[in-house]
Amino acid sequence: MMSKGGKNSKTTIRASSLPQYPDCERRYAARSFSEQVKAAGYELKTMLPSIGAIIGTGTHEALGYAMLQKMEGQEIVKADMEALAVASIEDATKDGVVWDQTTTNMDAAIVQAIRQAKIILQTVGKDINPVAVEDHFKANLGDGFELSGHIDIREINGIADFKTGSVQRANQTQYGGYSLLAKSNGHKVERLREIYVPRVGKRVPQPDPIVTEYGVAVAEKGAAETIKHIKSGLIKFKETGENWIFLPNPNSMMCSPNYCPAFGTKFCQSHKNIKGK
Repeated sequence: MMSKGGKNSKTTIRASSLPQYPDCERRYAARSFSEQVKAAGYELKTMLPSIGAIIGTGTHEALGYAMLQKMEGQEIVKADMEALAVASIEDATKDGVVWDQTTTNMDAAIVQAIRQAKIILQTVGKDINPVAVEDHFKANLGDGFELSGHIDIREINGIADFKTGSVQRANQTQYGGYSLLAKSNGHKVERLREIYVPRVGKRVPQPDPIVTEYGVAVAEKGAAETIKHIKSGLIKFKETGENWIFLPNPNSMMCSPNYCPAFGTKFCQSHKNIKGK
């Protein structure tokens, strides 16, 4: 049973990061527990943010504004919504970014973020009924750990989360984590929805969002079991400093010098051989 988080929690596990753990435990550790990894004597690379993640944040900024306006019964001013997306992307890219084939420049990034937010509002916006937007919850996990998460949309009896990207991924454990957080803070959860909008090239027509529902009990079980593995792994790693406690997955799509701070370091050399790396 989780309880509300306190100020003395030492290690934070983010609910949004839970799906990343089984994809590659070692990449997860390098990203989520970088200070502990460095304290064990390993060096990690500094990573530039990916443009996909930056566009996702810009889309979220625009939709967050729109959902707050809807919740408060106020007009959604499209110019204000677009300005938030633009400001978010410009700020996030000022120190560098990893571009990809779907988004090759700033103009494309801005166009994609704005139209992603608009298509969600146009197609499923009427079916979203927020009672809270970007709710931040914490819960005590014991052993010096806490679970933390920002829930995009909390409705009367459920949770809705916006997702963007070139590929729709399985985020069930993230939503299970959100459900556990909401319940531990006194809120009812009977429904979990993901509202995913594909990120496509600037000249490609924007596809409609895909709404996916997950069962609450299965999602919560997946989150709870993943959290157990994460806690156990970090506790053992602090004791031994052995990188093999966190199993690598060199077949992960994210096993790349562009996306993993451990790639090619002493913390992880379990990847495909890339010339010059």
